[in-house]
Amino acid sequence: MQEILIPERPGLECAFGILVTDLRSDFTRTKMMPLEPSRIDDVNAALADLENQGRQWLAAEGIPKQNQVVRRSVDMRYMGQNYELTIPMPNSILGPNQLLDILRNFYEAHERAYGYRTEGAPVQAVTFRLEAIGMAPKISVEEQQQDEGSPENALNR
Repeated sequence: MQEILIPERPGLECAFGILVTDLRSDFTRTKMMPLEPSRIDDVNAALADLENQGRQWLAAEGIPKQNQVVRRSVDMRYMGQNYELTIPMPNSILGPNQLLDILRNFYEAHERAYGYRTEGAPVQAVTFRLEAIGMAPKISVEEQQQDEGSPENALNR
């Protein structure tokens, strides 16, 4: 037996979805540089600038701080390559240990994507990214009772 699903308010489902969907905007800054300890201040400055832009946008959208989420990442490649991999970054000021973790994550991602890694080869940051998310309030939807009648019964509601 086939089941037929008929939304209670079919004309409102799209608008309803927009009201309960998180807001999101992406911010990027292309700043090509070797990803090495001597450039950690430049990396942190680029990320801080992006986070400032993202937080300003969220505030302008009226998102309270407790509903704000940011995710940082960087597009990286081996020096001289012309394709990048996007690697997640922690949401904190980076130090040498975090930089080593990011490089390790890049090597692993490169090996998964291309079948090899070259640890110790120069790695370049290309584009820094920030995803700013305003979490929408979550709602609960009441479960509707299944009508065992014919589809014609739905037309008479």
